[in-house]
Amino acid sequence: MKKIFLHCITIVLFASFSGIIYAQNPVYTDYMEGEYQMENAQYVEQDTIDTEPTIDRSVILQTSGVVPPSFIGGDKAMFKFIDSVLIIPNSIVENNISGRVIVRLFVDKNGKVQNPTIQQSLNYECDNAALDAVRKMPAWKPAQHNGSNVTGFAFVPVSFEAQKVYYKYTPSKAELLYQQHVLTNKKWKLIEIKNNPIPTNIAEQPYFVMSKDKKNRRIVEGNASCAAFKAKYNWNMRRWRISFNNIETNAKKCTDKDVLVIDNTVLTILKKTTEYRITEDGYLKIGREEKGVFVPLATFEPEALKSNE
Repeated sequence: MKKIFLHCITIVLFASFSGIIYAQNPVYTDYMEGEYQMENAQYVEQDTIDTEPTIDRSVILQTSGVVPPSFIGGDKAMFKFIDSVLIIPNSIVENNISGRVIVRLFVDKNGKVQNPTIQQSLNYECDNAALDAVRKMPAWKPAQHNGSNVTGFAFVPVSFEAQKVYYKYTPSKAELLYQQHVLTNKKWKLIEIKNNPIPTNIAEQPYFVMSKDKKNRRIVEGNASCAAFKAKYNWNMRRWRISFNNIETNAKKCTDKDVLVIDNTVLTILKKTTEYRITEDGYLKIGREEKGVFVPLATFEPEALKSNE
């Protein structure tokens, strides 16, 4: 039974005092040229017979004579891609978590990434972050044997270690103040949906507030027009990323026939959101990236919280 070995390195992630994470996650294998210095090298051993049932085992890379699959563009392209798509959980900074997730993936004859699974776990959030990044990978160059494409496999090690970096920042007159970029502890009132003003006859003003509860968990509370809701959020200021999950509603009936209820629209927007922007006026636009362009789904204006909120 053949076995393969993979070098893994420890990647240091940097976070600002607000919990921002900067990540660098290249992939190294025995076949790379060692262009980057490798520290704390360790080996991971995996039996090649332990594979998913959807993979044709007869063509899996098992011998040293096979040219392994590789990311198109080489090591630097892989480094850049993983760094650009990896969303680091806020728990890394909040809970001072350090460690490594190793993802095993298959590359089929056409170069498509298949069956990414956790080979070595860190925690639920980090595991999912690593899997999500791997699933977004474009096609690889397939493994080859005797000039023909074959199915091969590789491991993607993603190491997590957070350090806080404190810095001073003085904005120019043309720049927004740092506080305008902070999304927490503000009442964000919905004013536009897809760049169109919201209806004037809605049940209640839709809004949300991002904060932390007594257990230091990141929570969102708000109103979708008729129904109140609670959720959790992930926020990465450095990369303009935000997402809302575990949304729970407290539905109530709005019986007035002249009142428009837009609960489903508001909640769907929150579920679809992956990125955000702050306008020159300090408004918050949330949306998602489509073909490399940010597409806003909704616009909110900030309002200072009252003492009883």
